Amino acid sequence: MNRPLAALLAAVLALGATTSGASALTRVQLSDFQVQLIDLDPNDGIAPSIDLSAYAGGRAYAGGNLDQGSSVFGPALITASYESGFLELASITRNLASGGSATTLATVGDFPRNYRFAESTVILGVPDATSLFTLSPRTELVISGTIDMTASTSQVDGFTGSAQGVAEFALSTSLVGFNNVDRDFAIINANGDSDRSQRSDLSVALSNTTDASMQGGFYVHMSSDASVLPISIPVPEPGNLALMLAALGGMASMVRGRRRSS
Repeated sequence: MNRPLAALLAAVLALGATTSGASALTRVQLSDFQVQLIDLDPNDGIAPSIDLSAYAGGRAYAGGNLDQGSSVFGPALITASYESGFLELASITRNLASGGSATTLATVGDFPRNYRFAESTVILGVPDATSLFTLSPRTELVISGTIDMTASTSQVDGFTGSAQGVAEFALSTSLVGFNNVDRDFAIINANGDSDRSQRSDLSVALSNTTDASMQGGFYVHMSSDASVLPISIPVPEPGNLALMLAALGGMASMVRGRRRSS
């Protein structure tokens, strides 16, 4: 093959060259979790207090598996690794109110020409009709924490990575359907070739301004989703299409010229 023909062929192949192995990773971590009580009337003789004992039944999920460990007052850990490049993890290291941390991680990769999905979730509290705490009179409750998120994806060989991380704090006195809620949340998304990270400080508050104890509940939800999805075949850009056609036309002309000369 002569040099001009080889160069034209190389140009055509370079335009269509692909590799395999789209990937996605999402990580959400909660740290510096705090439950603060503020005395709204220091002269009433009532010390601020809260009963959180019901939260000993918090939950952590990974890949549909459930761990009924304590996700406020103690550790809970799930790991589920099914094959290379596919991992779901949900963990709570230790008592969150004493410096522990909660993490969700989902990652998929090394799966050319296939669809994969990974999900992990940490739940603190249960948003149902059960009263989960009792707050003393004339007391404000503030629940806060720092959320660090990472989302990283790649796109190759007709497949693209997609990643999403979500964190939400909610606090309410109307637990049926969790209405009348003070809510704060953070979201991160990544698609294609992307590498993102962000930090958010979340905080929710509830004030009991009455002379009686108040019942309510709080809900902390963290999730990490990662997937590898097929994408439609891209239409070549006009410039690339023109180059491909010119290359193919040049190759055809060279072949016809060689045939006439022979």
